[in-house]
Amino acid sequence: LNTANINLANNIRLFLDPIFFNDKRGLISEAQLDLVSRVYVALSDYYFRELPKELIYYIFESGLFLLAVRLGFDWEEIVAERNSLEIIFNNRMNFCVELAASLAENKSLVGKDVNGNDKDIKYWLDNFRLYSKNNFDGTSLLNFIADKNYFEKCSSVDKEFINQILQIYTHLINGFLAVPEGDLAAIDQMAKKLQAKNLEDDVFGYFKLEDKKENTEDVAEKEIISEVVNLPQEELKPVELSALDVRALIMAEFGFTPDDQYEDVDSVLHRLAELARDFNNPKIAEMYYFDEQTGKFKWDL
Repeated sequence: LNTANINLANNIRLFLDPIFFNDKRGLISEAQLDLVSRVYVALSDYYFRELPKELIYYIFESGLFLLAVRLGFDWEEIVAERNSLEIIFNNRMNFCVELAASLAENKSLVGKDVNGNDKDIKYWLDNFRLYSKNNFDGTSLLNFIADKNYFEKCSSVDKEFINQILQIYTHLINGFLAVPEGDLAAIDQMAKKLQAKNLEDDVFGYFKLEDKKENTEDVAEKEIISEVVNLPQEELKPVELSALDVRALIMAEFGFTPDDQYEDVDSVLHRLAELARDFNNPKIAEMYYFDEQTGKFKWDL
């Protein structure tokens, strides 16, 4: 997709949303469904950061997720990029857990068991949980995939797809996709420091991880606290968020609307004002405005 076609591509995705999200596949023929599904998966992955969470959960519970795996899309990179929009660590973890829960109910068929019966994603995840005793790490995954008691009749291609799915599930559950570079130890250490300073509710502190490169813990802690708490307001630099970033945040909170029109527009404008304040960027409050020519609100994209 090139820049010139972004608006057209996004409009196509919005047009296709009801076919899959509202399960209106009867609107197109079976012959068209495969092509349309591939187009929709490509567009959904490309615009993943803008999708409402309800639609994302549906994708992870449906055949669209497996189709994306088969087409070679990197779900881990896509989820991590979407999570980068979220500042609060607990919200990132909750999002990952919800995705894992949706994936755990996926009935899409992939691979065969030792008896040669077709099995779905839910079957493989259920068995992996039992096998690993809920110890979601790389060693458990490698041992499970290598176990002929489960994969003797499974083709090498399907086995690789299952391995990818189990790895995604593992990284959703253990928090790898909720933190920068999957550095859970750094997050845990930083959380303890913030708690010691009664700053555990700080929304920025968890992700000031670049400070861990300093030589001592005291230096890193001092820089984090000064950045988050002690720095005078006038010295704070605005956080640069694009209109697409802000629109994604609003959609995550207020839901998906095809034409960007909200019933409670006052609440949306109030939230934008809050974001402008929180990010020290007045431009955020002006990104969603009333267009007098059309008589509608629109985003300054």
